[in-house]
Amino acid sequence: MSYYASQMIPKLLFLAGQRLFRILLGGLGAGFLLSVGCQTAMCSPLPTCVVVLVPGIRASDLSRPELPTLSRLISEGGSGWMLCRAARVADSRLLRPDGRESQESLLVTLGSGSRAVAPLVPPDNPAARLAALQTVNNAQLDHTLPLGALGELFHRRRLKTATLGDSDATWPDGNAWYLAMDAAGQVDFPMTNRGLLPYESAPFGVRTDLVAILTAFDAVRNRAGLIVVECNALDRADRTTLLCRPAVAAEHRRVACRTLDALLAGILKRCQAQNGLAAVPILLLAPAPAASSEERIDRLAPLVWWGAGEKPGTLFTASTRRPGLVLNTDVLATFAERLVLPLPPGATGRPFHSDRLPDSPFRPTRTAPSAPSLAAHYDEWMRVARLQNAPGGLPSLQMLLPLLGTVLLLLSTRVKPETRSRLHRIIGAIAVLVITLPLGMLVLPLLRPSAPWMAELLLALLMLAIGLFSAARPKAVFALFRLLCRLLLFVLLVDLVSGTPLLQAAWMSYSVVEGARFYGIGNEYMGVAIGAACVLFGLSGAQERSLLLPPRPREGLAFAVLFLALTLEMGVFGAKVGAIPSAGAAFGVTLLVWRRGRLGLKEIGGVLLLTAVGLGLLAAFDARHATGDQTHFIRALTGAGGGSLPEILLRKLQIEGWLLLHSAWSATLVVAAAALAWIRHVSPGPFASRRRHAALAGIGVGAVACLLCNDSGLTAAALLLLYGWAWAALEVTRAQDASPAPASGEDLPGLQPSS
Repeated sequence: MSYYASQMIPKLLFLAGQRLFRILLGGLGAGFLLSVGCQTAMCSPLPTCVVVLVPGIRASDLSRPELPTLSRLISEGGSGWMLCRAARVADSRLLRPDGRESQESLLVTLGSGSRAVAPLVPPDNPAARLAALQTVNNAQLDHTLPLGALGELFHRRRLKTATLGDSDATWPDGNAWYLAMDAAGQVDFPMTNRGLLPYESAPFGVRTDLVAILTAFDAVRNRAGLIVVECNALDRADRTTLLCRPAVAAEHRRVACRTLDALLAGILKRCQAQNGLAAVPILLLAPAPAASSEERIDRLAPLVWWGAGEKPGTLFTASTRRPGLVLNTDVLATFAERLVLPLPPGATGRPFHSDRLPDSPFRPTRTAPSAPSLAAHYDEWMRVARLQNAPGGLPSLQMLLPLLGTVLLLLSTRVKPETRSRLHRIIGAIAVLVITLPLGMLVLPLLRPSAPWMAELLLALLMLAIGLFSAARPKAVFALFRLLCRLLLFVLLVDLVSGTPLLQAAWMSYSVVEGARFYGIGNEYMGVAIGAACVLFGLSGAQERSLLLPPRPREGLAFAVLFLALTLEMGVFGAKVGAIPSAGAAFGVTLLVWRRGRLGLKEIGGVLLLTAVGLGLLAAFDARHATGDQTHFIRALTGAGGGSLPEILLRKLQIEGWLLLHSAWSATLVVAAAALAWIRHVSPGPFASRRRHAALAGIGVGAVACLLCNDSGLTAAALLLLYGWAWAALEVTRAQDASPAPASGEDLPGLQPSS
C-alpha cells in the first residue's frame, strides 16, 4: 500500500501542476490577445471620408434622369444649399468678371473654415502656391486665417490625405489641393496624372478618365483618411454653353451627367464594400455656383452629406438657423466635430446635421428629402433674394423723405395761412410714410409676390393709400402715427417670439445670399424698434384722439423692456449682440433724463454699468450652451469667433468707417441727423417738457451707440434718427397750427432759433 502511494502521489501532483500550468498559460494568452484586440480597436483609424467636388452643377441637374446615383444620395442623406462666400477684397482683379468670388478663393475658404482669398493665377509648385496664398491673404484680410486647417485636422488624428480627379489645371491635383492640403501645403497622396483623356468632340477636347480615377481611388482608399475627388465634367460643359449650338450644349451636359453618375456609382460601390453596411461618409458639394448662372446674386451651391449614420433630411446649422441653408465655413467645423477635435483659431463655422425638417422655410411641409425638393429650396431662396435685393431697403427714398419734409417746413414759415395748412398736410403725410415704409417691407412679403416689380407695386400702393389718407385727415395724423408705431413694434415682438419668419424675408433686411445676417433682428429693424419705442414714450402724454386705443402713459418704455428681454436671449431670438448696448443706452438715457431731468457723469456711468451687467448675464447664460449653439458674443470672448475680442472690435470699427464712405445709408444718416438737429435748434418750444426732452436724448444717444457697438450699425443709426425727425416734424407742425398767424415777413413763434 505504501508502495502504490509512494508511486501515485508524485504522478498525481505532476499531472495537477501540469493542468494548472496550462490553465494559467491559457489565461495569460487570452488576456494578452484580449488586450491586443482592445488596443487595436482603440487605435484603429477612423473610417475614410470621401469629398466629391462637382463644380458647375446647377439646381436643374439634381433631378435629371442621367443622375440616379445622385438622387439616391439625396434621398438617403442630408441635403441643403451652401452659401459660397469668400473674403471681401478691394482689388477687383481677385474677383471673377461678374464680381463674384473666384472658385479658388471659395475652396481655400472651405479648407480654412474662415473667409479667404486666392490669387487668380497661382503657381504650379505647391510650396509656391502656399506662399502666394499666404501673401495675398496677409495683404487683404483683417483676421487670422488657418490655411490648410482641414488637412491638419486629419493629420492630428494620424490620418493621411489624398487628392485625385480630372483637373483642367496644369498640376494634377488641381482644385482638390486647396481643400486637402495641410498647413505646409502638402498632400500625402496626390494624383500623379490628370485623369483626362483626349476626345475631339468633348468640351475643350478632353473627357474624364473614369478608369484612371477609380484605379487611383482603389490605391488610396485603405491608406487615406480623407480622399478629395474632383469631377470637372459638368464644369467643362457649363463653360462651353455659350460657345456652341444649344443642341450640342445639351448633349455635352447629358454626357457630363452620365460621367458624374458613373463616378459616384463607382465610389459608392467601393465605400459600401469597404465597411459593409456601415458605409463610409460621402460629402458631395460644389465649391461655387455654376459659371453659367446669369444672376450675380447667386451664391448657392448644392451640398449632400451621406453615410456614417447621417439621417435623411434637411441640413441644419446654428450659423444660419434656416433649414436647408449652411455656410461654406461650416464644412470644417463639421469635420472637426466628426474627428472630435476643437476648431483651430480663426475658424468661424459651426457643424451641420440633418434631420426631418420643413421642406421649405416659408412652406412648412414635412416631406421626405428628394432631388425635386432640394431644387425647390433653391427656387425659394433665390425668389426671396431677388425681392430683398430689388428695393435694398430704399435708402435713397428714406433720405429724400426728411429732406423734402424739412424744406417744406422751412417754407411754411414764409407763406400765407392757407398755404401753410396745405404744407402741413404734406409734412404730416411724409412723417407717416417714414413709419409706413419699414412696416410695409416687413409685412408685404406675406403676399409672396413672384417678381420684384410686383413687390415694388404693392409697396407703392400701400404708401399711396396711407399718404392720401394722412393728407385728407390731418386731425388724425398723430393718431395714425402712434398706431403705426404700435403696430410695428407689436409685429416685431411677435415675429421675434415665433422665430423671425418675417424678418428673414423682409425687403429691408440683408439678402439671404449676402451672408451678413441669417436670423434674429438686424441693424435695420433694430434701429426701427428703438426709434418707435422712444417716439411712443415722447407721445405717451398727448391727449389727441386715437384711432383704436387711447394714449397709454409710458407705453414706449413698456415696449422697450419687452424688446430688451427678447434680444437678451440672443441664441434663439437675435443675432445682433449690439442690440443690447444700443437699445440699453437709448432706453436707459430716456429713463434717466425723464426721472432726473439731466444726464450727468453719474447717470452715464449707471447706464454703462447696467449695460455691462446685461452683457455679463448673457455671457454666463450662453457659456452653458454647446459650442455650436453659442452666440457671436461668447465665441468672441473665448476666441472661437474668428479672432480675439480686441480684433473683432477693431474689425467692426473698420467696417463702420468703410460704410460711412461707401454705403447709401450714409446720406440718410447725414440728412436725418442734420434735419433733426435743425428742428431742435430753431424750435425748442415743443420739446420743453421733460418727457419729450428725454425721448430726444434717447434717440441721439441710441444713434451714437449703434455706430459704436454694431457692425454695420450705420443703418440702425440712420433709421433711429429718421424716426426722431418724423416725430419732431409732427410736433413742430402742431405747434405752428396752435400759434397765431404771423405778420408778413415774420417767423412763426414755433420756429425761432433758441438763444
